[in-house]
Amino acid sequence: MEGLSTAWNPIQKYWQEPTAANRAALRNFLTLEGTRYQYLEGAPQDSIAPEAYQLDFALLSRPGIEEIQLDLFLDYASNVKLYPQFQSYFRKSHPPLLAVWARTIRSSCRPVRGFST
Repeated sequence: MEGLSTAWNPIQKYWQEPTAANRAALRNFLTLEGTRYQYLEGAPQDSIAPEAYQLDFALLSRPGIEEIQLDLFLDYASNVKLYPQFQSYFRKSHPPLLAVWARTIRSSCRPVRGFST
């Protein structure tokens, strides 16, 4: 899928086959280490305070939140299905747009065609 990094592979597998095993495989994203990775992957050393990902993890650890997050992972497929329409609109219409991503952060997305880095 254009715009998604390989880090999304387990989530995409869950979209294609929403089994209990594929859902369970996503729980690693919701651990302290998984949360920390999302904050620090590709970021300059010491540029993010540990409190940022620790607070995020504390909020993710509240009762019932993990299941909600896993449901959201599954539902996000409905958004991704619209990516080609979004991308087509932006390519054809050229509305004012600010698209921001960090070159060094590889965990979530990558630039799509039509945008320079």
